[in-house]
Amino acid sequence: DSLSKEINKGDAVGSLWFLVDGLKELRKKGGSIFSPHLYSHINGYKLRIHVNVSSSDGYLNVSSLICKGEYDDVLSWPARGLSVSVTLINHHTKEAYETVTIKYDNHKCNKPIDKDNEPYGSIWLVPLSDLASTPGMIVSDSLLLLVTARPP
Repeated sequence: DSLSKEINKGDAVGSLWFLVDGLKELRKKGGSIFSPHLYSHINGYKLRIHVNVSSSDGYLNVSSLICKGEYDDVLSWPARGLSVSVTLINHHTKEAYETVTIKYDNHKCNKPIDKDNEPYGSIWLVPLSDLASTPGMIVSDSLLLLVTARPP
């Protein structure tokens, strides 16, 4: 279907479908994974999300980071007003299960100089056990996320 062509397609503008694969292994190790990059808008801020799975309690954590991008020299810094929403999507129904938003309003997010900025806005979502007990949320050891960036 058309959605499968859009999953994990890097350098998207505004929103990105992200398939978090290998959940069992991530939980066993307490691992993490980064999404492909997306831009907040045309000629905008380059972003990605960081997904962490806690091995101790099995919670899913997301944060956002601003990456060094090709338009940095023409953007306003710090990036106050920028926001990134992460929505857990049911694989079968394509409906939203839960959405969290990371806002850069109160955080001085300066222009990345040599590398990407540190992850910001760490938010605990839900335990993986809750997702596993909800039909369509974990399919083939993966979660489906919709990442949406809103420019300042």
